[in-house]
Amino acid sequence: MALALLGWPPLGFALATFISEASGCGRFAASCVETFDFGTWVGQLAILGLLLVVPRLASISAIGTVAMLAAAVPGAVLLSATGGAQNREAAVGFLTAVLIGAYVIGVIAAVVRVARTMRT
Repeated sequence: MALALLGWPPLGFALATFISEASGCGRFAASCVETFDFGTWVGQLAILGLLLVVPRLASISAIGTVAMLAAAVPGAVLLSATGGAQNREAAVGFLTAVLIGAYVIGVIAAVVRVARTMRT
């Protein structure tokens, strides 16, 4: 259960971002009133349910989340030291790229680890 809860946030955030961008509501359009509609909640529950049912997937995603959290502090410190608060859009883009990259690297490392243990 703990691994599923740890591995869920990045996947849930990615799903919510995808849904808001696909619907056109990611840019705060005047026609979009509901930011968290029923479909988003169902998707979040589906991701959490999948992670609960497939513990190996939950473990892989949890390792990616830990890698992302480990990269968040140095990335934020680097932005703070270089005056990232002055150019907010560039800072958000940089930190987002760092976090996504760290998550992907963590997931790849976890998949390689799982593949090695499955061979032996």
